Amino acid sequence: MNKNFIIIIRFITENFVVGSLFIYSGLYKLKNPYDFIITIENLHLFHSNINTLVIKLLPWIEIFVGVSILTHFFSRYGSFIASLLLFIFISISILNISKGHQGLCGCFPPSFILSSKNPFFIITRDFILLLLTIKIMVSNTKLAIFNKLLTSWKHHKYEYINIILIIYSLLILSILIFIKNNENNFIMKTEIERESILKKTEKIIGNTIPNAKLKTEKGEIIFLSQLLGRYCVILILDNFECKPCIDEASYFEMLFSKYSDIINFIAVTRIISPTAILNFKKRHSITYPFFQDLDKKLIDITNVSKTLKIVISPRGEIIKIDPPTYNLKHYQREFGTILNKIKGGD
Repeated sequence: MNKNFIIIIRFITENFVVGSLFIYSGLYKLKNPYDFIITIENLHLFHSNINTLVIKLLPWIEIFVGVSILTHFFSRYGSFIASLLLFIFISISILNISKGHQGLCGCFPPSFILSSKNPFFIITRDFILLLLTIKIMVSNTKLAIFNKLLTSWKHHKYEYINIILIIYSLLILSILIFIKNNENNFIMKTEIERESILKKTEKIIGNTIPNAKLKTEKGEIIFLSQLLGRYCVILILDNFECKPCIDEASYFEMLFSKYSDIINFIAVTRIISPTAILNFKKRHSITYPFFQDLDKKLIDITNVSKTLKIVISPRGEIIKIDPPTYNLKHYQREFGTILNKIKGGD
């Protein structure tokens, strides 16, 4: 009786949990394709054709893997594919950390208990799932080498657990050291990149902003000229997943709360799903309005594919173009000084 009870508990904690999570993840991607498309495209890892293939196939692969593990139907193949996928997911998370990206992985809804935009949480979650899928694979494989591993695990499980914890700790420590060592290089590259963007955009300072055709969050079509009449700051948001873009969007919210009584603040994106915009605003507590740039007159105004802030006079004249602050305080103070001058002269 006790042995059967233990078998049931192991099935629930291993096969049922892992299988259910893969099925849930696959169904979520099929039900919310726009959010998944944005997540894949913002990784900037593959060619667009490969992105399309991943978007079409991955949800179905995850569902097959989940059903396979849950029902024991080809479970050793399902668990092998699951292990491979989790290894790839962990590698992508590490790569995102090295690039300074931070965002939801797109696996689960933002409100789900295992969903987080913290890359260390994502790595930890996937690492635990990887260990479980490997254990399921070994348990369902009759190869002699796996049987020896399983027998060895039964006799030396605590030693193996210590080794696993050491490997995980070394992985996290290596990531932290990598981030720290690259901090100074990041600041230096930021300075160079900002200077380059400022030089490229110098020629359009003083020009009249194009009267772009915009789509509101409610689906209404308006023109930029309808939002002028007083000073306006436009946030050109390049994408929703990179950490600098998220930092810039959050910084823009602080400016909006401080200066919105005298200055209009709007965010402009490429054509995108309204649901994706709504989820992004909820996730990061953003209240300023978002508009889609239907004719790309604002998105392409500088020919620089970066998140930018553009300050416009009441007559539509471009006063200032500011590259991302990268959450560096001296850049934020510099931009705040410009808005304080506008407020003082109002």
